[in-house]
Amino acid sequence: MQIINDQECKNFLQDLNLKTFDDILKFKNDFCYKRNRYRAVYKMVCDGRRNIFLKIYDGISLTMLLNLIFVLKRSEARKEFDNMHLLKTLGISTLTPLGYGEKKIFGLPVKSFLLTESLEKLPRLEDVAAKLWSKISFKVKYKIINNLVNIVFTLHSNNLFHKDLYLGHILYEERKDVQDPLLYLIDLQRIKKHNIRLKRWRIKDLSSLNYSADLCGIENKCRLRFLKSYCAKMEVSYKDYIVPIYKKTERIKKHTMKHFLKKNIRKKQRKI
Repeated sequence: MQIINDQECKNFLQDLNLKTFDDILKFKNDFCYKRNRYRAVYKMVCDGRRNIFLKIYDGISLTMLLNLIFVLKRSEARKEFDNMHLLKTLGISTLTPLGYGEKKIFGLPVKSFLLTESLEKLPRLEDVAAKLWSKISFKVKYKIINNLVNIVFTLHSNNLFHKDLYLGHILYEERKDVQDPLLYLIDLQRIKKHNIRLKRWRIKDLSSLNYSADLCGIENKCRLRFLKSYCAKMEVSYKDYIVPIYKKTERIKKHTMKHFLKKNIRKKQRKI
């Protein structure tokens, strides 16, 4: 099954002779942005002027399989497609979904693809912060922090949680006419709604954001300003959140370092 809402994109795929799900799943070109055991991301240029991203999920992990069986019987592509539409209805800027397709095996959509508009020219907020944060004016910093607060507040006030909320999953658009940069939230396949243990999920998102902000060199006073503003909007106690968030941030640091060391040890062992 495949659904492609954008007619220009549909015609473009037809011209490339990508008419069936299997045709699209076999697609390859020289513009591969990412390739791992479970997915590949390609850039496609439509009519020399419009860039489209094709994300192909051609593998599946045990966790993904268990989610398909017991939680949501939706493919990874379908989840991200639906989440893009959901965020747009909430007023959060993200990629524009153009279409998706999925193939069922034994009734489960284990293979899928997603088509989106490309925003590749926009830098990730983590790169902007790492390179330019010390040079950005206080006024622009305040606007970035305020925009981040609004994004996270909108998610959490609707009991939605990103679960992978790092500055690397936020794109930054500098607008010349105004000093208010536009932020786009991406990598949405893990977004999920929870109605219980809300504080736990809020802390998880906020700790990930705090960790990546610290890693990029965003000073503590700016991170505290973000947290105070978020708590005020959510009408929750700042004192109840600051200690758990900073403790969780430290655990993320230790886990990340441990994972990094293990990965490098495996690389060295393969070379021997």
